Amino acid sequence: MLGITPESVGLPNQSGGDGGGEPRHAGAGPVSAGSRTSVGTASDYFRKKDPQGLIEALAVAVRYRELTEGADVHTKEQLDAVFKSARRDTPANFSRDVRNGKKQQYFNRGRDLVLSHFGQSYIDALPDREAAKAIARPKKAGGKRKRKTAAR
Repeated sequence: MLGITPESVGLPNQSGGDGGGEPRHAGAGPVSAGSRTSVGTASDYFRKKDPQGLIEALAVAVRYRELTEGADVHTKEQLDAVFKSARRDTPANFSRDVRNGKKQQYFNRGRDLVLSHFGQSYIDALPDREAAKAIARPKKAGGKRKRKTAAR
């Protein structure tokens, strides 16, 4: 359990009044309290987080899927569905935007599209831009230095 609560991602607690402890989504019935959290609709989540730019919008879509579906790895088609349900334009050049997101450390490097720890912390801090900008980016690993070998 990651300890994710609606309050920790900046949303009001939407627990039902039955005392069952399971978060509820309006009109959707109970949501499992295990790895999923009720965050509302995709458009509500995007409105709440107010992403500025395509890379932030991609990271918000990824975080939305993590919270609602418990997904760790994401595909273009899955994120297109999130953008469509949020009534947002999908990125025109998906591969370029993902590559730039990896360079800016929102996503882990590698073949799969996975939100990095920094990316998750940044999106969870939104819409408070001051708090989000205060999050330290991970240090990039430096290249290995070649040793000078003594001529023999």
